[in-house]
Amino acid sequence: MSDSNDPKIGPTGLFPDGKLTPEDQGKLSIRLKADTEKHQVIISFGTPISCLSLDPDSALNLAHHIVLHFRRAAGIGVIQVADPVAPTEPEPVN
Repeated sequence: MSDSNDPKIGPTGLFPDGKLTPEDQGKLSIRLKADTEKHQVIISFGTPISCLSLDPDSALNLAHHIVLHFRRAAGIGVIQVADPVAPTEPEPVN
């Protein structure tokens, strides 16, 4: 099955931050994968896009996952690091 026919990626029809521009088509689900034979990181959008808008947490999360897939594609190996936007326990106040 090609990614363009995968119902799990592409437009969701949701606008979690409202419609940001007249061209805004809403939230988009994407897929990242590493091709270890061709040494490529593949980002599938499921639809043609001309613009991608991300809030700071989403941008950091995407960057983090691109680096993880880069390491797999390059054959470097993946190191375990904390998710950059995962909720953490607050420090106790004394």
